[in-house]
Amino acid sequence: ELRDVNEVGGRPGTTINVKNLFFNIPARRKFLRTKTTENIYNLDIITKFALLYSDIAFNYTQEGKEYFNFTSKDSLEERILVLLGKSMSSENMIKIEDKNDFMSIRGFIGKPHLAGTNYGKQYVFVNGRTVRDRVVRRSIDLAYEGYLMRNRYPTGVLDIKIKTDLIDVNIHPQKLEIRFYSPKQVQKFIVNSIKTEMKKQTDLIPTIDLIQTHSTSETNIPENSTVPGEQQSMFPNSNPETLTPLNNEISEDENTSTGKSRGLFAGFRYLGQVFQTYLILESENEMIFIDQHAAAERINFEKFTKYQTSHTFPIQQLLFPLDIELSLAESEFLKENLNIFQNIGIQIEYYGSNTFIITGIPIILDPDFSPTDFKDVFEKIFISKDKSNLPDLSKELIKEMACKGSIRANRILDRAEVFELLRELDAADNPFNCPHGRPTIIRFSEKELEKMFKRIV
Repeated sequence: ELRDVNEVGGRPGTTINVKNLFFNIPARRKFLRTKTTENIYNLDIITKFALLYSDIAFNYTQEGKEYFNFTSKDSLEERILVLLGKSMSSENMIKIEDKNDFMSIRGFIGKPHLAGTNYGKQYVFVNGRTVRDRVVRRSIDLAYEGYLMRNRYPTGVLDIKIKTDLIDVNIHPQKLEIRFYSPKQVQKFIVNSIKTEMKKQTDLIPTIDLIQTHSTSETNIPENSTVPGEQQSMFPNSNPETLTPLNNEISEDENTSTGKSRGLFAGFRYLGQVFQTYLILESENEMIFIDQHAAAERINFEKFTKYQTSHTFPIQQLLFPLDIELSLAESEFLKENLNIFQNIGIQIEYYGSNTFIITGIPIILDPDFSPTDFKDVFEKIFISKDKSNLPDLSKELIKEMACKGSIRANRILDRAEVFELLRELDAADNPFNCPHGRPTIIRFSEKELEKMFKRIV
């Protein structure tokens, strides 16, 4: 029995009731999408609020289904895990927190292996608003340069605060875009803030989930069946015992190069090389594979960069100069830009009739470097000449030279070469990716292997 109705104070917070939204504009109702689509739109908006205001409780329920229920004590990391997926766990995220006199940045970014094919999981807030700003996105992309392949985009949640007199928020009807009055300063700050934290990371090696790609169907082998050729050796070209070298554990002393050492491979044993391309190391409970070409490419790229900065390239003179034949247009471009190549230690001269000769190359290049390799590098630079300025061309050239001049795939390495490669990779600023963003190292654990063989479920 209802006896009385009175106004009472509500709980702290804001309650918004929306009813009969289209009662006086029914024509708008036909523009609504399906319930699922409209719910996705709602979820997107509430997700952004819940990430931005991590000190406020949020509960989202739709038609009796509760999607999330955050208290004011739930941390941003916990909210990211629920809203953006289990892959965005704390061990896969990097905390960012920095400030200067005019702006600050805080939040979390995903490690490179979490990168997506679009900006869908990149949430950026500026002064309490969601934005899709090209300066900010470009800054984040630049901070990940060298860690990601092309067309891969970083993930994360970043909250940026900046003095209000340094931005214009009235350039977009929905306030989704803004204009920075000093975009270069903003870009420099964001890039440096993220890069500083990225360089502190000692483990950016992606873990391979073999279970996802491994067939779950059972392999049925009939009883009493024979394996074809079972009387023959499984190792026709070698003694099986030699495939697992003994006493190959990498000690701390061996693992330390002349530069700074991360100790990535300390405690690992070198097992051998497979497909003449990948190096296998094991520790007590995991294995890692190293792409020898990608690793050498990263090492040489950093050497090229340091040599270019100091203008001191060690040169090896060629006993037989390399002749380079180019088209007329290519020849004209190269004659105008010889200094780009000379600045990275390539001694190249115009010989006449669209012909150039290379008399010396950087000593860090692989001995197999050939005229074809130079042409491949040059063609990529020539194609991008209209899209890039001189510094960008120079940087792209270094990347391509590091690629073409490094240890190749399908090349057998002896133990001394392997350990030298590991030492230098361990001392690299970014040992986890080649200059084009491909991983140099991947790992999988003993547990993953046991799952594959159904030893554990």
